[in-house]
Amino acid sequence: MAEWLNAPVLKTGILKGIWGSNPCFSANNKNMGDGFFVMRLPLYANGLKEMIGWMNQFEPTSKMKMIEIGSYIGESTLIFADYFKEVVSVDPFLDGYDMDDPACHCWPFSMVYNQFLINTLPHSNIKSIRLKSDEAVEVVRHQQWDFVYIDGLHTYDGVMKDIENYKHLVKPGGFIGGHDYIDDFGVKKAVDENFTISKSFSDTSWIVKL
Repeated sequence: MAEWLNAPVLKTGILKGIWGSNPCFSANNKNMGDGFFVMRLPLYANGLKEMIGWMNQFEPTSKMKMIEIGSYIGESTLIFADYFKEVVSVDPFLDGYDMDDPACHCWPFSMVYNQFLINTLPHSNIKSIRLKSDEAVEVVRHQQWDFVYIDGLHTYDGVMKDIENYKHLVKPGGFIGGHDYIDDFGVKKAVDENFTISKSFSDTSWIVKL
């Protein structure tokens, strides 16, 4: 069963840390939680904001409803919540979902989920569906969305499946995008086989205006 959380705006800073032998960062901002893998260092947070700024030249994102596939402790979710009318987070919070992903080697995902709730509950415009993306699509498929951001499984097959499942849920003139548009993963190959991207950004986000 999907778990919807009427989760406003917790004004947290971007987590900072340094890489070491431990794949996890230690968060300086106690509100976001200590020892979790940091997805959005300042460069990556700023790149996400660049993408949002680019979208605003077409239509105010403050009027848009979006889906984020893959949220972890909610760093990007919080950024989106500052700029979008509604953010629906899709994440199953499963241990060992991809052992090539450093985030799988930090805290158990029961603790990741608890931290996600702590970070996002103050946001009235955030909702959460704790399901795999190919299951959650059945929950969200009954309406059209302004934007879908794909940052779940970074495998070729995973990204292909998310694109296939969600691209038809985006309204005409809306946007589909995601993270990690680089050759190191299967992301870029899957994206390029489906779209000619409209633009990429400094955080390796990509976007297509449909």
